Amino acid sequence: MLNGLVQFGFAFLPMILGMCAFAAFPDLKNAELALPTAMKELMPFGVAALALAAIFAAEVSTADAVLYMLSSSISNDLYKTFFRPDISDKELLKVSRVATLVCGLLGVLFALWMPNIITALQIFYSLMTVSIGAPFLVGLFCDKASTKGAFISAIAGVSTTLILQFGNAGKGLWILNASSTGTVVAVIVMFASLYLFPNKKVLQKA
Repeated sequence: MLNGLVQFGFAFLPMILGMCAFAAFPDLKNAELALPTAMKELMPFGVAALALAAIFAAEVSTADAVLYMLSSSISNDLYKTFFRPDISDKELLKVSRVATLVCGLLGVLFALWMPNIITALQIFYSLMTVSIGAPFLVGLFCDKASTKGAFISAIAGVSTTLILQFGNAGKGLWILNASSTGTVVAVIVMFASLYLFPNKKVLQKA
């Protein structure tokens, strides 16, 4: 509960800082410069430098953690599980390093390509919701859910979202947007996987 309250505060803090910066600097053209400009103009030089250094340190620390998570997921959860179960630790380490390098380069290209941080966050959270939501909820309540079904569901949902986001200007089916349509597709595929790729351990017990 305490963690939820803290996260709730973090959700509002950037918004409040942005509103204060907009009130203090109404002529600021680039919204992403709101926080650095506020620190530069409203704080002593030394305090502003320390605050910016703390922000950069937090960003680097977060990037390290995300890269480690991605490389571990790709090398262990995907490559080792689905392609080479008998892979040695030395080869797995090489795969992990290559995955780290590729993910890092893709992250840099993605950051340079995105017009602003808001668009990047929208795409990130949309893809995270689409890829995790359906497998998690269906797997929570259905014993027949399998790893293979969850993987296919995530791929189908993410692919649908990306195709509609960049190929159809973010418009989905009917009144839905791209991420909502991707979520619907992921749910349908996940339920279909209960019958096409059921959990073998559950079937053996039955």
